[in-house]
Amino acid sequence: MVVRIRGIGTINDNDPLYIVDGIPTKDAFNTLSPVDIETISILKDASAASIYGARAANGVILITTKKGATGAPRINYTAYFGVQSAYNLTEMTNRDQYVELYNEAAIADGRTTIDQEMIDTLPDTDWWEEIFRPALITNHHLSISGGSENTNYLLSGNYFKQDGIILNSGHDRYSIKTSISTAISTRLSIGTNINISRSSTDIVGNSGDGYGGNGGSVVRYAFFRTPIWSVYDNNNEYIDYYPQYGHIFGDGYNPVGFAEKYDWKRTENRVFGNAFFNWQIIDALTFKSDYGIDHNVIGNKRFNENWGYKGRINNPNSLVESTEFIDIQTWKNTLTYDKNFGGIHNLNILLGSELIRSKSHEHSSTAHDFPDQIPNLRYLSNGTANERVDGWQENWALFSVFGRVAYKFKDKYFAEVVLRRDGSSRFGSNNPYGVFPAASVGWRIDNEPFLANSNFISHLKLRLSVGQLGNQEIGNYSFASLMTSGVYYPFGTNVASGYYLDKHGNENLKWESQTQYDAGIDLGLLNNKIFIYLDYYNKLTDNMLVQAPLPPSSGSAEASFFNAGKVQNTGFEFELNYKNQISKLKYNVGLIFTHFSNKVLELYGGNPIPAGRIDNGVYATLTEEGH
Repeated sequence: MVVRIRGIGTINDNDPLYIVDGIPTKDAFNTLSPVDIETISILKDASAASIYGARAANGVILITTKKGATGAPRINYTAYFGVQSAYNLTEMTNRDQYVELYNEAAIADGRTTIDQEMIDTLPDTDWWEEIFRPALITNHHLSISGGSENTNYLLSGNYFKQDGIILNSGHDRYSIKTSISTAISTRLSIGTNINISRSSTDIVGNSGDGYGGNGGSVVRYAFFRTPIWSVYDNNNEYIDYYPQYGHIFGDGYNPVGFAEKYDWKRTENRVFGNAFFNWQIIDALTFKSDYGIDHNVIGNKRFNENWGYKGRINNPNSLVESTEFIDIQTWKNTLTYDKNFGGIHNLNILLGSELIRSKSHEHSSTAHDFPDQIPNLRYLSNGTANERVDGWQENWALFSVFGRVAYKFKDKYFAEVVLRRDGSSRFGSNNPYGVFPAASVGWRIDNEPFLANSNFISHLKLRLSVGQLGNQEIGNYSFASLMTSGVYYPFGTNVASGYYLDKHGNENLKWESQTQYDAGIDLGLLNNKIFIYLDYYNKLTDNMLVQAPLPPSSGSAEASFFNAGKVQNTGFEFELNYKNQISKLKYNVGLIFTHFSNKVLELYGGNPIPAGRIDNGVYATLTEEGH
């Protein structure tokens, strides 16, 4: 699932930050069941998101999960079923259309055409129908919740299964969620929210021509395969290639065999949650400490079976197994002062700190030349050649201090100032810190005397805000030049293993920053039965982190990152909601309209950036100045 908030503001990571029960993550929905979610709020403008600082440039999505409530135990069961299908597919030629086009080209080139005798023996294969299928999706969710005067609890279990629309693909997930909160005294409470999940995914190739080791795309080969190929031969084996007819039939892989012979499974075992305590020191002063964990163990096992005409596909066969461990810990502390003075003034002051540490490591093993390819023998010990063991480890950390002052006068005039200072290990020792301020003001016009008795306008608020946000999503160690092993150098008649420069670093990297201006109106009519939101925004990403192109003579090392780009996004958002009630029936109808414009103002040296690789030297997109 891809989520974008107010467009694309950088050539780097554009994913929003998710805050689940106070814990930040970039990946929320692979462990959470949608049924466990109580509310979702989206923070779009800089003043609202700035309190989350370092990773909030792409917007923030706040998720609150369901909790228990005081009362007798309540049991809830929810289920849904559905069917997914591919649609609006590119129209492909059938047998007769292909033969007609082939013969036209053959006549023009002076080649032999396909005669009627041969046409009568040819199949008419629709490769879309062969590789796609109606795919079932099902979800079951069971929960029990309740509580006493001092303690509330919730326990839920979820099973989700989604067949893939391409043959031999699919995903399923089991998850358990617990939520417990206890009031130890009138001023002290503790609680925990824990999500435990296990998922399994059957993967088929999806990366074009297979560049990067992820396997060629089944859909790509369905495009290449002509309709006059059959799926199976007389022995019910996959037909791959007949060299004597290659000039007529084409030589692309059989996409059905390509999909069915994929043996690639990915598993994830994840624990995500937090433990917290709230201490009301005095009536207006509260301290909260929140400790979060996100522990994930990811396993991959992929066997590349040798098959096809004269064993041309995956020759030699191979098995790759890997296990990756990701451990992210978050510790956040806040002190909040919230005081109302005489029902006229309200002052809210928040001070806080946040520490995030991430440690990841992976080990992988590879073996080739398996004499027997049956599934029961696909283990590393059965490979006979090119056995190899690899591993890596990387860490990153983020430390932040922040503060917010919010003032409200007579529930009519609002002002808020936020300041956050983030330090990231990804920028080395020269520029690890960034400071990100924000401010906003608001005016509740409907609370003014001249609108207080209006029967038509029930809510009217004007909003203005400006703020800066940061982005550190460039990967780890970009400030350092990295050396990698795995090469061999000749010394006379001897060969020695050694290291080579894999990546150029830049010690002067600093934060990518985004400045955003926002103006908005909230309008409620007829006792808020009709509610309208209207926003205009202008956000400018500066010091964008881009990689400088290198000449071919510089070698194969990855280029350095530089702060040398600028992107502007402008747009407006309109939302209209109508809610009403007829007897016991409540209903809500909404309309959302958005428009935004994205423009690249500067790139390093004015050099365009290709992306979306299709083949060697062929790309789907080009980012350049002025567009």
